[in-house]
This record gives sequence, C-alpha cells and structure tokens, in this order.
Amino acid sequence: MKRRFSAAFLLGIILGLGGETLLLSKTASRRFADNLRRDFRVLFFMPEKSSPQTLLSAQKSVGAIAGTQSSVLISPEKALSILKQADPELAQNLSFLPTNPIAPIVEATLNKKGLLSFQSWMAQAAAQQKWTEIRYQPEELKSILRLGLYLRFLTVALTALLCLSSVLLVLGVIFPLMVFSKRSPRKMIELLSLSAKTFGVCLVGVCLGGIFSAAFAWPLGRAIEWWRWPSLLTQAIFIIPAALSGAILCVW
Repeated sequence: MKRRFSAAFLLGIILGLGGETLLLSKTASRRFADNLRRDFRVLFFMPEKSSPQTLLSAQKSVGAIAGTQSSVLISPEKALSILKQADPELAQNLSFLPTNPIAPIVEATLNKKGLLSFQSWMAQAAAQQKWTEIRYQPEELKSILRLGLYLRFLTVALTALLCLSSVLLVLGVIFPLMVFSKRSPRKMIELLSLSAKTFGVCLVGVCLGGIFSAAFAWPLGRAIEWWRWPSLLTQAIFIIPAALSGAILCVW
C-alpha cells in the first residue's frame, strides 16, 4: 500500500511539473502572439500629390478587404508628429527641409484570418491602388505564424491529457463500480476507498509539481512585462484530471 501511495505521489509530481509547464508555455505564448499581432502593421505609401478623395478611397479599399482589422490614413503632418516622438533627431533634421518629404500613408492592421492568408490579402491590397511602396516586417509575420503553430501543439497536448483522464476515469473507476455494485458491494466500497486515498495523494503531488514549475517561471513573470499567469479556473481544469489519471494508473 505504501508503495502504491509513493508511486501516486511521484507520478503526481511529474504530471504537475509537466502539465503546469505546458499551461505556462501556452499562456505566455498566447500573450506574446497577441502582442505581436497588435504590433504588426502593413504600410501603403501613396504618391505625394494624391488628392484627398484618392487618399480616402485608398483607405476604404484596404479596409474592405476580408482579413483587415483596421485601416488608418496617416497624413504627412501626422507622420512627422509620430516621427518626432519615435526619433526626435531625425525629425529635427527633416524640419530643415523646405517641404515635408514624408508621403501619405495608409496603415493597415490584420486580424487572425488576414494573417493566416497574408499572401492572398497582400495580393488584393496591392491591386487596389498604385502604391509607391509597401512595407511590413516579414520576420515579425513569420514569428506570429510560428507561434500560432506552437499554440496549436500545446492545445492538442493539453486536450489529449483531458481526454486520457476521461477514458481512464471510465475504464478504471466507473466501469468496475458498475460491475462490483451488482456482484460484490464490499469490493465496490474497497475500490472507492482506495481510489479516493490514491487520488488525494496524487493530488498533493500534482499541486507540488505545479508549484515547482511556477517557482522556476517566477523570475520570467517579474522580468517580462507581457507575462500572464494561467487563471485559477484553468489551473483547476488541469489539476483535477491530472490527479485522477495518476490515481487510476496507480490503482491498476
């Protein structure tokens, strides 16, 4: 019996450590991906002497493309004001020129659909107007798409853990209880008692493993501004099935 409880406790620590690491990785990756998506911009430069009607039409045409989250028209004056905040030295050098050299810009942000079909979206946007130049950061786009794949992998891993817990619960507890309840009530009570005790021991191990993982990640949480911890509900959804899985495996 002691060996069974020791195994349940050790298995709980392993499940808690690994599962909490998956949860932390998913939460942090999602937050980082959201920040990258909000920061990603596509800039469409218009000819300097474009009429106000042409500029407004260009903004609306980009905003009407499926996958566009927002499109904003940035005038040369507004662009210079933004540049003064981002790079005061460069803005001061431009102020000595007789005219503002910055061209009108249509700034577009994309939603998830637009990012996933970026090549198609870009082809449609490029065909809307005679842009003088189109700029975006391809490496940032690659990072967003790679993080999306990473998040899907983490979601599949956590979902598989929940599904495994459900299968083990049915095969390891519910099905034997249905059999013993008719043939041997005494064995049913013994199984319930053993399962409950093993579950308690495994639950303690899972919680300790989760605490160890969170302790290792604590310096990152304090150093990185965009870091977020999993919610209590998410923790509970993971902890209970993980403890059930470990307990049932040890009861077998």
